[in-house]
Amino acid sequence: MTGKSRFAVLLSSIGDAASYYSTLASLGDQVFTEWHLFITSRLPENGWVDANFESLGLAGRVTVLTSNEASLAIPADWVLPLLPGDELTPDALARFAAMATANPESDMIYSDHAEFSLPEGESMPFFKPGWSPELLIATDYIGRAAVRTLQFERQVGSFNFDQIDLWEMYLSLSRKPNVHVERIERLLVSLVAGRPETLATDADKAVTVIANHLQQIGAVGTPRWANWAQRLSILSFEIDFPDIGPSITVLIPSRNNWRMLSRCVASLATTTYRNFQIVVVDNNSTERETLDYLKTTPVRVVNIPSPPSGFSYSYVNNEAVKGLNSDYVLFLNDDTEVISPRWLSQMAGWLQVDGVASVGARLLFPNDRIQHAGIVHKMLDGVLPGLPYRWVHKDIMAPRGQDRTPRNYSALTAACLLVRREEFISIGGFDDKDFSVAYNDCDLGFRFIAEGRRNVFEPTAELYHHEGVSRGSGRNNDRISEEIAFINKYRGWDDPYFNANLSLSGNGLQTIATRLLDNTLPEPRISLALFTHNLNYEGAPLVLLEIAEGLKSLCNAEITVFSPQDGPLRARYQAVGCRLEIVRSWPIYSSQTTTEFDRSIVEILDRLALSGADIVIANTILLHWAMIASQRLRLPAIWLIHESEPPFEHLLPHGTMHVDLAVDAMHNAAATVFVSRATKGLYDNYPKRYPAEVIYNGFDFALAQASQVTYDRNTERSKMGVSPDEIMILLPGTVCERKAQIELVSAIEQLAEDVTSRAKFFIVGAVDNEYTNRLYNAVGRLTDRKQARVNIVRATPDIFRYFTSADIMVFPSHLESFPRVVQEAMFFGLGIITTPVFGISEQIVDGKTALCFAPGDTKTLANHIEKLTRDPILRFTIGQQAKLSLDRFPSIDEMHREYWNLVKRVYQTEVGTQQSVSRNWVHNTTSGRSSWWEELIRG
Repeated sequence: MTGKSRFAVLLSSIGDAASYYSTLASLGDQVFTEWHLFITSRLPENGWVDANFESLGLAGRVTVLTSNEASLAIPADWVLPLLPGDELTPDALARFAAMATANPESDMIYSDHAEFSLPEGESMPFFKPGWSPELLIATDYIGRAAVRTLQFERQVGSFNFDQIDLWEMYLSLSRKPNVHVERIERLLVSLVAGRPETLATDADKAVTVIANHLQQIGAVGTPRWANWAQRLSILSFEIDFPDIGPSITVLIPSRNNWRMLSRCVASLATTTYRNFQIVVVDNNSTERETLDYLKTTPVRVVNIPSPPSGFSYSYVNNEAVKGLNSDYVLFLNDDTEVISPRWLSQMAGWLQVDGVASVGARLLFPNDRIQHAGIVHKMLDGVLPGLPYRWVHKDIMAPRGQDRTPRNYSALTAACLLVRREEFISIGGFDDKDFSVAYNDCDLGFRFIAEGRRNVFEPTAELYHHEGVSRGSGRNNDRISEEIAFINKYRGWDDPYFNANLSLSGNGLQTIATRLLDNTLPEPRISLALFTHNLNYEGAPLVLLEIAEGLKSLCNAEITVFSPQDGPLRARYQAVGCRLEIVRSWPIYSSQTTTEFDRSIVEILDRLALSGADIVIANTILLHWAMIASQRLRLPAIWLIHESEPPFEHLLPHGTMHVDLAVDAMHNAAATVFVSRATKGLYDNYPKRYPAEVIYNGFDFALAQASQVTYDRNTERSKMGVSPDEIMILLPGTVCERKAQIELVSAIEQLAEDVTSRAKFFIVGAVDNEYTNRLYNAVGRLTDRKQARVNIVRATPDIFRYFTSADIMVFPSHLESFPRVVQEAMFFGLGIITTPVFGISEQIVDGKTALCFAPGDTKTLANHIEKLTRDPILRFTIGQQAKLSLDRFPSIDEMHREYWNLVKRVYQTEVGTQQSVSRNWVHNTTSGRSSWWEELIRG
């Protein structure tokens, strides 16, 4: 064999003819050629080998070992061990080889795999975290992996091996200094289930292997097959650690919270660990009951006031640690309560493992639902850390029991966190500068990871967490400045323990049918057809224009834009090099039968076919006919949906047939994209080939900044007749029923005269429609004095002129997905008053970056206008926090890259399948065998 990465596939153990056949057949399908198979002599009946090797394309690739005891001398760089019944995808060895070539220093490479659960025998995907030495102690999450030949020969040494032998080898590898392990986030292997009759024997053998490993790494602990794992027939183990060990200080910060504090301290008396002390850190309590308790409590109390800047969890704990001399420090919230007496023993046991920097517990809400079982980056709004399994009942089992298996995470909550005192001090403790209240624990965990250290979640250490009693809970309780500081610091940081085949939405890290971008393939030159419902200066057409501009700049795609209406955006599309096609849509919407519909889209089919498009992007629900046309032509179509009305409501006026066609089009879409999570939620129950995606509308910072140069605030206000001491209140957006501009007029009618005399209102976005006429009539019914304060302005592309001049933005809309005007108001630091409907609630935080009111509640709207008009400090504070919070969302460039990556993923899996071996093989296999990965991909 020749080549940079040569593979030896080793097939060991006993299997029946069907098991051997499935393994050998999958090897015969491999597109990678630099490999050789070594197989045991314990094959099925005589004559089976010769009859099958040649027919499966394995002639010349197989060596049958004649001695089961023979030591291995493998003529290859890498070894991939398999058992009869294991199957590979056709590109498995190719991907292992590509990873090996790209990472020549690596010792082992593993991929995701499918596995058979017992006793049901169902195949399930297992999407794995990055290299996790502590998880590996608890369970063999690796399975079968590509391992350097030397390591395999040294550790296994004999051809006969089983899954426990391999596990032992992986554990041995984890003890190697500076071990280098790579992960491939793709299903490449299906592993045959262990035999039920040998499970108990395997468990006993595994206990011995784990115990030896613990001894080798200097950890004192006794492995035990977990009861829950026995019920599931899974080889997963808990480690019982001793009740004595290094000295620990349990540090409990508290202020005026004696009832919770006393319960917490009392519960600590049940702790079995015998070498700990309790220190309560009083943060300048003032309530008599708390002061009396602190005087009488038998535990040590130290007083550490907050710094002049205000309460700081980070500062208080950092200062407290300076006065300690224990080996370990356990940070504990005063609103916690011990459940498991051995909690501290279990946490201390893991911290004795070299390389472990922190250990966290499983925290439950009082109703026995999970509050904390680790922290995963980007679970919150795609940019902030979140809590997997949150609100899941403690008795509900996650796949493979991952919520109750000791495992590595990038961070753990400081509500119950054990660290080495000296290491905590040496790394700088909690960051009191940027994260005095929130995200200090996440930042600490991420910094430990950056230093090559690890964080361990220990599920048998259980406590109740009465979260929020001390200072409130939830994102709305966090400081905007700390939230944004964390986003800016870690926006580009990828969580090594997250697998991209899992969903960050929801709370359980559920498996999703997904397609990952294959960056090993060359950048494609793609032809696109973009469909828009018009070419007007409106939200959805403008977003599509931005997508076109991005795709042009990133890949110089050939783009044809189809629209049933001409409009002012034509010139903008043409300026970036798009070709325009005006098509007729009226016969489509008037069709009432499928026959009529089919006839009505003939022109669309012809012109779309002539465009030479590889992929279609249809913008808004109204473009269901573009989705159907593309599917009739077998073109993959991406559906971009903005509407937050009840699903498909826009199509109901045209008949239920159109709704049925749209539902079918969504089911067959190559991708469905929403611009807010709230809008996506409306469609969650409609079937789709792949889970829907959310791509927020990006903000064009450069364009907004340029407008500040173009438009001088004082000059523009003077042109508009707004004096320096007047408050300019802006309501932007196309005048229409759903944006409810008339409700602002109703609020103006209720305003106090002192407010009206100081404020000038600009409603910008008037168009020729019936609602605009009603708006004029509503203004006409105001008193003459109030009428004089209201200006209605025609829709204009120069909207930044008004944002530059305004002080407050009012937005009474009833239906929105992710309105750009809210982001524009945030950029200009305006005091925002808005309804929190759908995606708006993802843009702002009530009371911090905006004042919210319910749709139609004009009284509250009037009150908010009065409040911001009269209180310039509040107006400034909300405006500045909103401006700061804008960094939570993607820039226009980041949005462009997301759409380009989506287009490439669709191209790789739907168009360029000759370049994507797995998908091509899935859809074009001629073997007639059931393909486990095809079933899993299809969900």
